[in-house]
Order: sequence, then structure tokens, then C-alpha cells
Amino acid sequence: MHFVKRVFQTAVFLVNILVALMLLLSYLSSSISPTTFWPLAVFGMLYPYLLLFNVIFAVYYLLGKSHKLWLSVIVLALYFPRHWDQFQLIDHSNWEKEAGDLKVLSYNVRLFNKYGWKPDNQAKQKIFDFVKEQEADILLFQEFYHISDHPQFGAIEDMIVHSKAPYYYFERFEPATDKRFFGLAIFSKYPIVASGIVVASKTKGKARATFADIVIEKDTVRAYNLHLRSLRFVGSDYSFLQDPDQLYSNDRMVRSKEIIKKLRDAFKDRAIESEHIKAHIENCPYPVILGGDFNDPPYTYSYYQMFPILQDAFKENGFGLGFTYEGTGWLPPYRIDYLMHDNQFESSAFKTHSDIDLSDHNPITMLVNRNNKN
Repeated sequence: MHFVKRVFQTAVFLVNILVALMLLLSYLSSSISPTTFWPLAVFGMLYPYLLLFNVIFAVYYLLGKSHKLWLSVIVLALYFPRHWDQFQLIDHSNWEKEAGDLKVLSYNVRLFNKYGWKPDNQAKQKIFDFVKEQEADILLFQEFYHISDHPQFGAIEDMIVHSKAPYYYFERFEPATDKRFFGLAIFSKYPIVASGIVVASKTKGKARATFADIVIEKDTVRAYNLHLRSLRFVGSDYSFLQDPDQLYSNDRMVRSKEIIKKLRDAFKDRAIESEHIKAHIENCPYPVILGGDFNDPPYTYSYYQMFPILQDAFKENGFGLGFTYEGTGWLPPYRIDYLMHDNQFESSAFKTHSDIDLSDHNPITMLVNRNNKN
């Protein structure tokens, strides 16, 4: 019996070592580009689970009064400040809008539920109603869908009416002559005097990041709208990940290689896109607001490219875990949508609208004011 106990304890500690090493590798994922060594990005995606398992091991050894506690404690301590950044215990938001405040909204509307992913057939109208209630000054939309030759699907016109933001910039798929399109849209209650594409993906004409220069009274502010490269998983990929045994061994190998390739390409593309966006922001002559769908959680390389030049409004005034993506298949919920600003702004409020279930993403809003000290 004593021998069995020793074997069990040894096995547990070996697993502890393995999980601790994997957590260490996940720390590196925020600073080493996937273009250099992309498998690190996989550990980055697994970070919250590796963190949880290391905490469990620490508690296990603490209760057992074992000196093996040191391994998990040291590994957890090495990254301790960032652990706290993943959730917020106190809501500091103050939504009392004062003179000079700007309310900013970001929302991946998922084509306004064009293909009926959500059972609510009134999803599009409810999105417009939500936008109307928010009364935002700057609105950043991803996967914004519009059909110009069918008035009932004229989303741009409807959005202008509901948001009361008459100025907009839209960037879509090619060909430019297509009257049915979706892409990145920026709406503003203030005049847009310049705009353009920051990053276009390898797919011709597809914008990954855009900007609009907005004149507010005597100041010009630049708003960035992002939708970084997705995994591009299709239904059969999710089905396979949920039940790999549905395929024969040879087919499983082929499908596994396809999924690994999609992961690799997405990690690399997002790294390159985020580097270009960072360089563009660093050369911007105006105060910066940024929002959008990064398709990456807040412990990855593409996210950390935005620091220290920008601040994450969720970290300043958010509450809870802030999940913005509902998850699908084997993918759990994540926080992958962000609102940020540079140090010429101060954030006084942030909210994840988790009660709005009209897309596979939740809308987010923030309130900012020009920092008078700058």
C-alpha cells in the first residue's frame, strides 16, 4: 500500500512539472512572435487552463504540507502581475458623461445574423435598437453587412438613423462593384476628414484594420477598427475536434494536419498584422482610440503589441472576466474584443454587454476624456 502511494505521489509531481513547464512556455507566447516559433502561441491559448491547473497543484501541496509546493508557487510568481490582469474584482466605471467625454462602442455584428446562426429572427433590428440606446459618439463594427440594391437590407442607412452618427467609413471585400458586401465600418457623430486601410490581408481587398481621422471641435482624433485573421475553421473542423473517432485513422491524420496548418497560419498572420498596426499607431500624429476583434485573448503576442503605447480600458474600468466571444465547439469563451486608447485619453468607464446575445460576440463600450495633463 505504501508503494502504491509513493507511485501515485511521484506521478502527480511529474504531471505538476509538465504543467509548470507548459505554463512557463505560455508566458513566452506574449513576447516571441509566432513567425519565429509558432507552437508557443498554442501554449498561449492554453494559458488560463495551465494557470488553473498550477493553482490546483499549489493548493494540493499546501493542504498536504509538502515541500513540493515550491514548484507551482515559483512558476506562478514569475508572471504574477499579469495573472491579475485577466479579471477585475471591482467595477470602477463612472458613466456620468461630462463635457468632452466620448463614448465608444465596438461590436462584431456577425453579418447581422444573415444566415440565422441565432434563433432570433429579429436580431438585426435588436442590434439597431441596442445601438440607439447606447448613444455612442464613435462606433466600430466588424463583419458589418450591407446590400445596397435592396433597401430593406440597407444597413448603412439604418445605422446612421439609429446611431445618429451621419459620418462613416466602410471598407469591404473586392470586387468594388459588388453591391452586397461586409467588412469594417466606422460611424461617427463628428466629421471624418481622412480614412484608409492600415492592413490588408493576403486575400485581395480584405481589410484587417482601418482608420478614420475624426474632427471633434478643434481636435483631431484617430479611431482604429480591427478584425485580425480568424482561424477559418468550418463546421467539419469543429465536428472533428469534438469527435475525432468519427473518421478512420488515415482521415484523422489528414484532418489533423489541416487544422494544425490553419492554427499556424492564423497565429503568424495575426502577429504580422499586429506589428503593422503598432507601427502605424507609433507614427500617428493624433490621439488614438482603437477597438475591434483581435481573435486573440489578452495573453498573446498580437495583444501585447499594443503595449505600452495603448491602455486596455477593460483593465482600467472593466469587471469580471470580460468574455466577449461565446465560444463554439471545442473553443471555450474568451475575451478577444478590445477597446483601447493612448495616454492622451483617460478612461472612466467600460462595459462588456454580456446580456446582448445577438451575435457570437458581445458588444463593448467605453467612456474616455482627453487627459488635460497631456
